[in-house]
Amino acid sequence: MGKCNRKVATILGVVLNTPKRVRREVAISAGQERVWVALTRGPELSTWFGADAEIEARPGGSVTVTWPDGTERRATVEEVAPPHRLSFRWAPFERTPQGQARLIRASRVEFDLREGRPGTILTVTEEELGSPAPAGMIPA
Repeated sequence: MGKCNRKVATILGVVLNTPKRVRREVAISAGQERVWVALTRGPELSTWFGADAEIEARPGGSVTVTWPDGTERRATVEEVAPPHRLSFRWAPFERTPQGQARLIRASRVEFDLREGRPGTILTVTEEELGSPAPAGMIPA
């Protein structure tokens, strides 16, 4: 199973439902409101991704994640239902550290929070969407 900060979370399970969909469930020793803040504020979301993250936590808002190597990926927030659900859709490309666009599959990420005993159960689902965008669809 994947890595997990054992001071605050315990992995309950990783389920591969299809080759294009992965769901991970984690028990976190903090209340839903606290976990919600961590998912919807850039500095704390950065800790989740292990990268610099910015988020506008509103429908239509932007998400930008820049990994330590300089790779950047953007997404659009689709759903915000505090403190229970956040979802966004990754764009079908990323920027390399040299600024070049690289095609990758778009995907939708959903964060679902529910009360645990104690703390919060966080379920993260990521599902690939369609096929990579045609080369002409990548922003310059």
